[in-house]
Amino acid sequence: MTTTNAWFLKFFLFGIGFAPVVVIQAQDLYSVCCYVTGTSLAVSPYVEVTIGGKRMETLGPQEYQCMLVSRTSARLIAHRDGLDPKSLMLGEQEVQVYKISMSQARWSLQQDPNPPARLLQQGKSLLVNSSKAESGSQMTGRAPLGMPIRIKWLAATGCPDQRMERIQMELEKVLEENFVVVNRDVTDLLLEEQRLSLNGLGSDTSDVAAGELVPARFAVVVNLDCTGRVVIQFVNSTTSIVECSVALEDTAKGIKAKLEELLHSP
Repeated sequence: MTTTNAWFLKFFLFGIGFAPVVVIQAQDLYSVCCYVTGTSLAVSPYVEVTIGGKRMETLGPQEYQCMLVSRTSARLIAHRDGLDPKSLMLGEQEVQVYKISMSQARWSLQQDPNPPARLLQQGKSLLVNSSKAESGSQMTGRAPLGMPIRIKWLAATGCPDQRMERIQMELEKVLEENFVVVNRDVTDLLLEEQRLSLNGLGSDTSDVAAGELVPARFAVVVNLDCTGRVVIQFVNSTTSIVECSVALEDTAKGIKAKLEELLHSP
């Protein structure tokens, strides 16, 4: 065998052995979405979902969430306080949607064969943008840019450094630049000014009109923990549906830059 032929054979055999590895690496993620329907009064209406030991968000009625998981994460488990957990083996589809139906004690978890188109689209978007998600940051849904929002901070206490304060300042700046922030902390003061005006105690040129306070279209819940992980949920004030959820990691790139990037991504 000539040197050229020997080299070609080695290259061919190497290619055969290497090809399956490339395929596995390209298909090692899939997208899983969960949504909740129904109501429950006597027992907890909230469900905590974990996939392969990795926690998804805690979901309530009419709420949903999508996340990227490894194909090694084979089992989805849903927990409700005081009730037996539900468990399912995940399927093989690239995008999988699971429906959690609420009731009193008899509740169910099942893969939805005809899922809402919106969830399918979000699941596909996660896969398309999986390179971004691998950095630890991802967003599901569409942020209501420019809308009036009210911010609720759920910051961990007792953290060993000043990281939480820095992250909160960065997040506040991004939110103020992209949304109309409604400040309810001064509501009592504003109402008092309106009462003074209506009672005729103010001059004609400085009347304050009553009933013109801007309503917050979305409640934005920002959850920060001591590890630097941030979860932001945009909750529609009319429907209570979580229309957008953002997960961020505190890396060298910075929380502020990551949030800006995700908010304005197509």
